[in-house]
Amino acid sequence: MISSENTARVEDLLFRVEGMHCIKCIRKIQSVGSHFQSLRGLNVHLGEHLVTLEAREDFPVEDFMEEIRAEGFKIVTLPKSSNQDLIKLNQKKLLMRIGVAGFCAGNIMLLAVAAYLGASIEGWPGLFTYLSALIFTPILFYSAWPLFESSWASIKSGGVSIDSPIALALVGGSALSFYNLIFRTEGPTYFDSLSMFVFFLMASRFAVHRIQTKYISGITTKDVFDQTRAVLVENGRARSVKSEEIKVDDLVRVGPNAFIGFDGHLESEEAVIDDAFYTGEFLPKIRAKLDKVFAGTKNVGGSIDIKVSKVLKDSRISSLVSNLNKSLQSKTAIQTLADRGAFYLTLAIILAAAVILAYFSLVNIEEGVNRVLALLVVACPCGLAIAVPLAQTIGVKRAFKNKLLIKNVDVLESMGKIKNVVFDKTGTLTLGLMKVSKVAPGALNSLEKDLIFNLEEKSEHPIALALRKFVGKRKSLDLRLFKELPGLGVSAVFKDDQYMLVSSKKSEGFVELRKNDQVLKTFYLEDQIDPDAKNLVSKFQTDGIETYILSGDKKKRALELGKSVGIDKKNIFFEKSPEQKESFIKNELVDTLYIGDGVNDSLAMSQSLVSVSMLSSADVAFKSSKVHILNGGLGALHSLLKVSEISVQTMKIIILISLIYNIVFAFFAAFGFISPLVAVIIMPLSSVTITFLGFYLMTSQNKGLQ
Repeated sequence: MISSENTARVEDLLFRVEGMHCIKCIRKIQSVGSHFQSLRGLNVHLGEHLVTLEAREDFPVEDFMEEIRAEGFKIVTLPKSSNQDLIKLNQKKLLMRIGVAGFCAGNIMLLAVAAYLGASIEGWPGLFTYLSALIFTPILFYSAWPLFESSWASIKSGGVSIDSPIALALVGGSALSFYNLIFRTEGPTYFDSLSMFVFFLMASRFAVHRIQTKYISGITTKDVFDQTRAVLVENGRARSVKSEEIKVDDLVRVGPNAFIGFDGHLESEEAVIDDAFYTGEFLPKIRAKLDKVFAGTKNVGGSIDIKVSKVLKDSRISSLVSNLNKSLQSKTAIQTLADRGAFYLTLAIILAAAVILAYFSLVNIEEGVNRVLALLVVACPCGLAIAVPLAQTIGVKRAFKNKLLIKNVDVLESMGKIKNVVFDKTGTLTLGLMKVSKVAPGALNSLEKDLIFNLEEKSEHPIALALRKFVGKRKSLDLRLFKELPGLGVSAVFKDDQYMLVSSKKSEGFVELRKNDQVLKTFYLEDQIDPDAKNLVSKFQTDGIETYILSGDKKKRALELGKSVGIDKKNIFFEKSPEQKESFIKNELVDTLYIGDGVNDSLAMSQSLVSVSMLSSADVAFKSSKVHILNGGLGALHSLLKVSEISVQTMKIIILISLIYNIVFAFFAAFGFISPLVAVIIMPLSSVTITFLGFYLMTSQNKGLQ
């Protein structure tokens, strides 16, 4: 009997969630998602304030939304088509809040300047202050309202957010100002300072939000290729439609030099496909009718027809992109440090404000309020909340554009801790591409070349490809009784003689051409060494990192390869089983980077700090690895090393500068060296500065990358 859980239809759901500001918010939403067994997948797009779910049809949407609200967020369901429209609408609302704050703050400042210059109207003492209070009201209850909502949501969920000190400063300053105004005390009012503060803060958040939308939002297939239209063929007639209108089993026509936007099967007789994104091979491949083709590959021949088997959102490339987005929401050591620092700094600010207010209530309450307002405003750790995830996201995206799929964002930090690098042999240090290095006895004659080409013409086996490449394109022969010999080779009859291409019984790596069981020629094949292997090994060794080979291959081959790439003989291990590889990594080494491509590497990968699977990897190795090379060989690891180094350096610089800024200006505010108005200007400017600094450091130092 098939369970209903396996047969229930899975559907996509889209939500707009207000109140998300940082990675901590993402983890709150992920925690809610973990409560629902019918949820198959959850992605949070911080920059666009969107949450997408893959859920069974029995998923309790209202219960999910209620739990999200309990965490202090606003949430509404969305049709997917409204995504971009809603983003534009929310940006428009934010601009409206900024516009209202700017207009009102400008008028309040005009009144304040006039008052400071001694202007007054006889019979109307304090008129300018009353007008300032009236104009300030829309700022407090409209422009600044999102700050109060965010702070209250954090309090309800049992914590504090970066908006808590800001909201406290606004509430305290406003309450004191209205109290002094209404009861006509001699105390000051802060309508001018607070209005400018809200304006500067909202404007800086809009700038930061634009950066979030572009650089911290989830990666989409548009980052790989942008396909908005498709040509649908119905009843022999072709018409252009939107890509999202294409369904499974539709027939789609793809023009010359156009990307393929769907997984499917070729309906044309032949196609020339560039699939370098998946295979890393420079030369395009010829595909025959009914062969599989994948979204993200490119048709470099004439127009072709494809029958769709998977639409874009279900395609292979979409799965890769989804894995990448999940990595961006992982919690890392540096992000944990930044979160903890921001949390304790916020608590310390509030505690210090309480102490200062208590002390000055006995001495000079006006001075106490000034210092508290300046402290609460200037020491808010807003930069920490955005700049670290910004650096992480840009780092992962840079790696992705350089054909590296980082499945765990903590790799960016872990690469700096590596003490040992372990290479598998075949498919890692070597390309997994066989070549003929020697033929004996003597050279091939014309007939022998023709026979080899025709015997191996239709095979995609690495040995067959090597033999075909060695003899080149040859004329067709009339072969009969063609047979594949599992584990051995192929055979066929030509002019009453039986010819065979089979593995030699004498030694591994030899192939024999036989005629009626008589050996005509023997071919020696060897794998090609990755051209980047020697340079990469040298770089690791220069950095003080030990390099090893851990192979299941024979001793002679392992030692020859190690010598070729510069690995010390004592660090070369051979004829190792998967279990022995795992034990070696677990018990003999620490902080290991393991690079492999086979099923026999997956156990060792699970014991490594960082594991890298090659583009040709088996599925098990791919699933076990933290990084997957999407294109090319070991040369891609140079990009990983550079992205990792720059990302970690940027995050550390941002955290250090943020902490220095908050401590220094908190000291200035607490001891009365800066006024609330100065704090109002410094705080939003610091957030924008730190954010742009993170962006600049990540982009300027990555100029060698895409």
